[in-house]
Amino acid sequence: MRFTPTSNFPAARRRLGRSLASGAALVVATAMATSLSLASGGTPAGASVKENDHGVVVKFSSGTAGTTVDDLAIRDGSFAKALGPLGATAVEAGTFTTEAPGIQALEGGSVDFVTGSITATIGALAADAPIKVFAWAPDALKDEAILVPKSSSITSVQDLEGKTVAVNQAGTGQYMLDQALSYYHVPIASVKQDYFLAPDGLQAFESGSVDAWATFSTFIPLAEQNANARVLVWGGQVKTKNDTVYVVSSSFADKYPHLLKVIFQVLQAETAKVIKNPSVDNANIEAADHLAPADVTFLDKAEAPLQAVNPSVVQRWQGVANFFHKAGAVPVSVTIAGHTVDVDQTK
Repeated sequence: MRFTPTSNFPAARRRLGRSLASGAALVVATAMATSLSLASGGTPAGASVKENDHGVVVKFSSGTAGTTVDDLAIRDGSFAKALGPLGATAVEAGTFTTEAPGIQALEGGSVDFVTGSITATIGALAADAPIKVFAWAPDALKDEAILVPKSSSITSVQDLEGKTVAVNQAGTGQYMLDQALSYYHVPIASVKQDYFLAPDGLQAFESGSVDAWATFSTFIPLAEQNANARVLVWGGQVKTKNDTVYVVSSSFADKYPHLLKVIFQVLQAETAKVIKNPSVDNANIEAADHLAPADVTFLDKAEAPLQAVNPSVVQRWQGVANFFHKAGAVPVSVTIAGHTVDVDQTK
């Protein structure tokens, strides 16, 4: 899913993973087949009208209005075609620059869905957020990084010892920094972490109040272009596993499991469209977020097929949760398995 920084996770980051590779092509082919089915005006194969779906208003949130996959599916009529026969509708009900405020809105009932990263989701679960993960895309090799000023004497992760780094707490930035320090055997406690929301991290970096900034998505090229930043290390270099996730309120998932499956199929098909032809909404993203074409290209390279949650990825995320707790980023150990939905198992 992308998020771009004039708005949240990155500001309106659709942030759906990395480029097509290996078995990913099969996922895209499947999703495109679903897309063709939806385009004909019906619900996905096997779908049937459920009484409790009638009249449901599905409330999405995004980083910047009009720039995410769910925005696109609303705008091009894909949701109307799939949800209409079920008596449900989809709307954009909130815009957030990062996942944290989106989760707060979800807890308050103003939105049902939020997109973000697995690390930010783990942070929310550690605070007992009533959420479940139902879809995901793999972490891109170059979707998070630690930045330093071009003039900085810092040339390695080891050089961060004794320095101050801006991060978003219990989210992508803190995970990126902790993972890099762990990978290069630098004590986490030896680096001071200053907590900022992602957009505020950019301001701290520009002001020189921190020595480095661990961040993600289009914040990276924007800082390179406008804040004299250079990449010290990419997430892919330190084996990050910060996958993009779609989160739904637990109450919605429990009450509307069939509707959730239909929503997933629409989002999966819409993502496949964007991967095949990024131009379908690049111009809209450039206008909404005031991004240069090169910045949007950065997002395009991070796109990856949307997938249903399965036992293998739950185990992967449990490893991330265990690491995050051990690193001190979250105060309690989170059990991922109790907070996911496998829509492929929904009848």
